[in-house]
Amino acid sequence: MDRTITHVIKRTGAVVPFNAGRITNAIYRAAVAVGGRDRSIAERLTEQVERLAQYALRGEVWNKAVRYLSQAGAKAFARSAHREAAPYFQEALAALAHVPESRETLEQSVDLRLGLRNSLFPVGEVEAGLGHLRDAERVAAALGDRHRLGLISAYLSEHSRLTGHTANAVASARKVESIATELDDLPLAVAANYYLGTAYFTAGNYRLCEEYLQKTVQPLDGDVGRERFGLAGFPVVMARVWWAWALAERGEFDEGMSRGGEAIRLAETLNHPYSLAFACRGLGHVYCIKGEFRQATSLLERGLTLCREWNLHFVAPTLTGMLGHVYAMSGRLPEGLHLLEQALSAAEAIGFTMFLAPLIVRLGKARLLADQLRDATDLAERGLAMARAHGQRGQEAWALHLLGDVAAHRDPSGAEAAEGRYHAALTLATELGMRPLMAHCHVGLGTLSRRMGSREKTQNHLSAATTILRETGMRFWLEQAEAEVRQVACQAHVSVLSK
Repeated sequence: MDRTITHVIKRTGAVVPFNAGRITNAIYRAAVAVGGRDRSIAERLTEQVERLAQYALRGEVWNKAVRYLSQAGAKAFARSAHREAAPYFQEALAALAHVPESRETLEQSVDLRLGLRNSLFPVGEVEAGLGHLRDAERVAAALGDRHRLGLISAYLSEHSRLTGHTANAVASARKVESIATELDDLPLAVAANYYLGTAYFTAGNYRLCEEYLQKTVQPLDGDVGRERFGLAGFPVVMARVWWAWALAERGEFDEGMSRGGEAIRLAETLNHPYSLAFACRGLGHVYCIKGEFRQATSLLERGLTLCREWNLHFVAPTLTGMLGHVYAMSGRLPEGLHLLEQALSAAEAIGFTMFLAPLIVRLGKARLLADQLRDATDLAERGLAMARAHGQRGQEAWALHLLGDVAAHRDPSGAEAAEGRYHAALTLATELGMRPLMAHCHVGLGTLSRRMGSREKTQNHLSAATTILRETGMRFWLEQAEAEVRQVACQAHVSVLSK
C-alpha cells in the first residue's frame, strides 16, 4: 500500500460527511492535516478509499473499516452510482457493530442508515429505505439529536407523499420547519421548504407549492447551490423541477419553461444524472401540457436514456408514462399505449401511489383515443377514486375531465353525464387555478352544447376556451378550439339558409 496513504490512515480521523457531496473536501481536509497543502495526497486518498476499506476489513480494524466504507459509499453516491453505494453503507453498519458503543458510534449508525435510505431511494427500493429510516429515527430520538430528527422527518415527508399520504407529508415537513427554526439550521430549512412545496403540489395547492419552492431556491445562490443538504438530488435543481410542474398546471408556461430550463442547465453543470433526469421530466411536462409535443418528446427521451444508463428506477416510471402520453397525443398511439402500460406496472411494483392516479388517467386517455370506451371508463373511474382517496385534488380534476370526454363519446346517451363531469372538473380546476384544464373543460362543454343544439352555451364556452388558450399560448389546442368555432358558424349558416 502507498506509504503516504498509510501515514494518513494512521494520523487522521477523516470525517464521514453527512452530505455525501462534501466527500472530496472532507478527505482533502484530512490529508492537509498531515501533508500540508499537497493536493496529491487528497487525490490519492480519494482514489484509494475503496481499497483502504477492504484492507481495514481484512485486518479487522473496525473503526477504520467503518470510516472508509462510509466514505466509499458516499463517493459512489456522489456520482449517482447508487447500487454501488448501498453495499458500502451496509458493510459499514456491520463493521460498526464491532466497535464499542458510544454517542459517536450511535450518531454514525444514524448517518449510515440515512446513507442507505438515500442510496436505495433512487433505485426504487422505497420500503427497504423506510425500514432504515425508522431504525435511524429510534436511535436519533434516544440521542435527543434534533438535527438528525429533522432530516429524518424530511425523508418521512417524502415517503408519505410518494405512498399517497398527502396530509402526513405536510405534517412531517412542518416538523422539519419547526426544528429548522429552533436550530437556525439552513440545511433543514431548505429541506422543510422543499418537502412542503412538493407535498402541496401533490395536494393540488399550486400557489403554496410555488411559494415554498421559491423559498427553497432563494438561499442557494453560488457555491451553496452545490450542496445536497441530505437530499438525493440537488435542491437547487429539484425545487425548480417541481416549480415548473406547478407553473404548467396553472398555465404560466413562459415562467415554467424558464424554471425548467434553469433546472436542466444547473443539473448539467453539477454533472448529476439523477437531478438531470428529473429536470428533463420537469421541462418535458411543461411542453406536454402546452401541447408542444416535439420538444416534450426530445426531453423525455433524453431523461429515459439517463434512467437506463444510471439505473434510476425511481425516476423512470414517471418519465416513461409522460413519454407514452406524448406519443399517444402526437399520433404514435400503439407506442404510447405500450409505454403507459409499462410505466403503470413499474410504478405499482415500486409502490409509488403518488404517480398512479396521473398514470391511470393518461392511460385512460390513450384508451379513449383508441376507441376502447369500456377500458377508458374503468381507468378514469379508477383514477378518480385513487386521486380522491389520497388527497390529489389536481389529479381528481383531470380524472373528472376524462370521465366527461368518455361520456361525450357515447353521444347522445352520455350527454347529461358528460355535462355533469365537465362542470365538476371545471369547478375544481377553477378553484385550483388550473387554466389549461379549465380551457379543456370549456371546449368539451362547448362541443357538447353544439351537439345538443344550445347555441348560446356553445358560444359562451368556446369563447372562454379560446381566450384562455390564446392568453397561455397553447397553439395546438387553440387550433382545435377554433375549428370547433368554425363548425358552429357553419351550422348557423346552414340553419339560416334552410329557413
